[in-house]
Amino acid sequence: MFGVLIALVALELALRGGMIDEDNLHAEYELYFETEDRIRFENAEDGGQYGLIVPDPNNPRQPAFRFAPNATFYLCYSGLDGERAAYFDERGCVECATNSLGMREREELAGPKPDGQTRVLCIGDSFTFGWGVKVEDAWPRRVERELRRQDDSVRTVNAGAAGAIFVDEYYAALDERFHVVEPDVVVFTICLNDILPTSLALAHHRSKNDLPWIFRVSKLARRVNNVYPLQDVLTLDPEHDYIQDLFDSPDEVYQWPLWPAQKGREGFWVGGGPQEALIAARDWCQERGKVFGVAIWPYFQGLGPDEWYPFTRIHTLVGEFCLENDIPFCDVLPELVDKVSTHELWVSPADYHGNARAQEMATPKLTAWIDSLIRMIPR
Repeated sequence: MFGVLIALVALELALRGGMIDEDNLHAEYELYFETEDRIRFENAEDGGQYGLIVPDPNNPRQPAFRFAPNATFYLCYSGLDGERAAYFDERGCVECATNSLGMREREELAGPKPDGQTRVLCIGDSFTFGWGVKVEDAWPRRVERELRRQDDSVRTVNAGAAGAIFVDEYYAALDERFHVVEPDVVVFTICLNDILPTSLALAHHRSKNDLPWIFRVSKLARRVNNVYPLQDVLTLDPEHDYIQDLFDSPDEVYQWPLWPAQKGREGFWVGGGPQEALIAARDWCQERGKVFGVAIWPYFQGLGPDEWYPFTRIHTLVGEFCLENDIPFCDVLPELVDKVSTHELWVSPADYHGNARAQEMATPKLTAWIDSLIRMIPR
């Protein structure tokens, strides 16, 4: 018993001394970047010094940036093993290459479409981009492969994270930049951080002052209790309405840290900004004889069997809004919930974007839905 106590004290001291970084999973599962020449850099923002990130003058929120046109870089992960490690190249990396529009897409889709081709423009953030997966495993390319089995004229155009990461930016990018691909169908893919300051509701951002005393004083206890840093099962009360908490949060919660004082409540669902952008996109498409639809992805937390997903209400609210405003809607959540443990859907234990398995699970529903949109194109 005394030996066990000594071991626990030693581990506590190791945690306190910084030998184990409990607050940063990247100490073990690191995400970093490499240039085409395999020069390493640590943060996406640092890509600017290598010409990989450039200013975006068309974005309604300034300063704003996007991926440079005709660029190649690598997303890399350390510490992975097993099936996760096998997915990446020998350096633990996956290639990301952009075309002349800064999209992670084929160059032949960057301009006017040829006669007889049907194009589906997919605008979204990193979930559409395919963060952490090969471009052929991201859902837009998967959907295209399925649709081309019946109609080889269909092409999906992946405009994910190409300088637009909020709903009003999606509309601005459509109107200012992406229209040049001459889409027949436009899909906005919403993730929850597009419409909610969701980090406030996640367990790994809980204040230590809210924890029992043992967890406040002991890093070891917090580590054992799996409070830090990312969790597949959230330590939240299923009886509590966290969406309402977010809606009721003070204005300072709604200031986006990357753009201080430029992203307030009006940019999120509670302020009505996303709704206005969706209506504007719907009208833009209707005026031009195009079809518009909205899909929503879940946050990758609490999705597995016997887990609890705390964000269902916002999926319902977005779906009801789309129904009321004649906007076709697709919710990806049912395809991912209660199937496998959430951590099995993550790119890495420190990156909870959907991996290739998650993208594959969502593909059948997205394929059927987008096929229905194509059938609505005025002929």
